[in-house]
Amino acid sequence: MVAPPCLPANEIAAVHARWRADLPPLFAADADALLARISPPRWALEWSLPRWLGDALSVEPAHSSELVLANVYGLAYIRIQDDLLDGDAPPAERVTAGRLSDALYPAWLAVYRRLLGSEPAFWARFEQYLAQWRQATLASTQPMPTSLRAFTAADFATLGQRGAPLKVCAAAACILAQRQEWLPPIEAILDELLVAAVLLDHAVDWRADLAAGRANAFVAYAAAQPQTGARRGANRLAVLNELAAGATGRPYFALIHSRLAVAAGQAEALGLMALAHYIAWLGGQARTLSRNLSYTTRQWLRRATSELLPGVA
Repeated sequence: MVAPPCLPANEIAAVHARWRADLPPLFAADADALLARISPPRWALEWSLPRWLGDALSVEPAHSSELVLANVYGLAYIRIQDDLLDGDAPPAERVTAGRLSDALYPAWLAVYRRLLGSEPAFWARFEQYLAQWRQATLASTQPMPTSLRAFTAADFATLGQRGAPLKVCAAAACILAQRQEWLPPIEAILDELLVAAVLLDHAVDWRADLAAGRANAFVAYAAAQPQTGARRGANRLAVLNELAAGATGRPYFALIHSRLAVAAGQAEALGLMALAHYIAWLGGQARTLSRNLSYTTRQWLRRATSELLPGVA
């Protein structure tokens, strides 16, 4: 499937210009590097969702542009916080990243204050979504259930809440359009989509997460053992065995597709066709990843076998 349409180049350029104007010159080089890392075609949902919702809800175009800007600031802030949590950066870079984060957070809030003032309904949602994100972020540092089959509805919800700040722009769009009755169904769509997206990310990142000691749902699916340092090698072998068997984590990816199907159906029912298109595209990405994981693993095993037992592979 063709990738969903992103924002026009002129609107992306306008965000870049506002970014440079709003952030202190002291952080110019680091801020530009961060913006390049989070700009389209990556992070298409975060850049485009405010415009898609604005169009569907008949939000003034200028206000939709402001919502895009706010979402980019929020995305940047969250990405820095996630990077700091991972602890991969050297100490000097962590200090700089922390200071840039301190500049981004008020810039994020300032956009919403210009649009919505002190509107209680909005700020209550803002705090709710940030609290969900903080809770999910903290949970990501803790051991997850030994097996994906032991996950409860609350466990899956917590996975998806790593992306809860994405819902801030939905609350703002609904309030600006005076269509707050749209917010619960939009939240439901995003909840399903975010769980699927996190599960997909875990399938992409399982090697890195396992090496770094981070909890990973795909490892929990394949290994069904505690994700401790002592079991790192055994868990890695369990994932490779799952992929090499040709099943390619079929039940795991079926779970992703079922979540996406629910989200797509709900989006279509609301008339959010651009969002539905994006969800369908993400499903295609999941299918491609499933095929590639199996192929890559089999190729790796063939090479390993040929090195150990020449003439066998």
